[in-house]
Amino acid sequence: MLLLVTVRGQRLVALLDSGSTTNFIHADLLSRLGLTTTPHPSLCVLVGNGDRVPCQGVARDVVLTIGSEEFTVTCFGITLGEFDLILDVEFLRTLGPILWDFESLCMTFTRRGRRILWRGLGAPHIDTKAPSTHAVAASTGQPLLDRLLLQFAAVFNEPCGLPLARPYDHRIHLLPATAPVTIRPYRYPQLQKDELERQCSAMLQQGIIRPSTSSFSAPVLLVRKPDNSWRFCINYHTLNAKTSKDKFPIPVVDELLEELHGAISSRSWSYARATTSSSWTEHLQHVVVVLRALQDHHLHLKRSKCSIGASLVAYLGHVISARGVAMDADKVETVASWPVPRSARALRGFLGLAGYYRKFIRNFGIIAAPLMRLLRRDAFAWDERRGGIPGA
Repeated sequence: MLLLVTVRGQRLVALLDSGSTTNFIHADLLSRLGLTTTPHPSLCVLVGNGDRVPCQGVARDVVLTIGSEEFTVTCFGITLGEFDLILDVEFLRTLGPILWDFESLCMTFTRRGRRILWRGLGAPHIDTKAPSTHAVAASTGQPLLDRLLLQFAAVFNEPCGLPLARPYDHRIHLLPATAPVTIRPYRYPQLQKDELERQCSAMLQQGIIRPSTSSFSAPVLLVRKPDNSWRFCINYHTLNAKTSKDKFPIPVVDELLEELHGAISSRSWSYARATTSSSWTEHLQHVVVVLRALQDHHLHLKRSKCSIGASLVAYLGHVISARGVAMDADKVETVASWPVPRSARALRGFLGLAGYYRKFIRNFGIIAAPLMRLLRRDAFAWDERRGGIPGA
């Protein structure tokens, strides 16, 4: 069965082959994707027709995404035919028990407590431009959520082109007498240069950008995403400094969190918006309202970033469940492993991070008072014998 997979932001075609004992990747993709490889010039691979094909390198810890699921595999680079990847029986074994339907070209299995459905390329009545996947918390025991997501499958498709025209166009209001802001591009290594050109070509084809001869320009940055693909970022720092600022109230995080207690959560779109409900029926109604609004306005969600129907959700540095709001364990570990501050500036950074969770710590102000005193002018003196705090 053939599946669409994503490696470092690039869509590839993978063959699920239960007869293969090794994962393979097309040799041309090793350099194109910028994968780190270990050369094995003497290694050959015995293929099905009896030929021995030389291995052009081994790529370890390759992160690939299928639908909303992420995996890390080791691949041998060889010359393949029409496929980009071949995933072997060891990969399939990690999925656990699998229910196959070769007539409909689909497979289902359970991973991390969720039921996963994958549809292969060429599956009947399925748009093969994007992988069809569903991941629903198994503890809900509610098939209605799966059916609901199928009704709004278009919302999870890859967007093509710009959204519909709105009544108002966004404008950047510059300060009076501001000259055009022109910043020269950064210097990029060849790997990032190739990635920039690839993403620009893709955005041109989608109609997201267009050729321009504007006197304004800003440099581009590539930032790694958690899945090891690249995020296309534009540095508008200089332009922002010469822009007339809009003034509007910003929501208070604490007030948002107070509304979430005891609710079923659905974190559904990239700017970390969360909807909450007091019952499962009400939650389904809320999800329908949100998905319908997005569909009507031709807006899209990235399925791998959505958590729908979950009773525990990470949100704005906190973990929200039916029992209330708790600190994010990763952030707590960061505070606990913070290096010993050797300057007032380093101490100020530690107190800023720890102070974010002060509402969870009784008498936080009293505990932190000795450290706060070290921030006074010319007062920083770290005492190792007393754990760093004078008078401790």
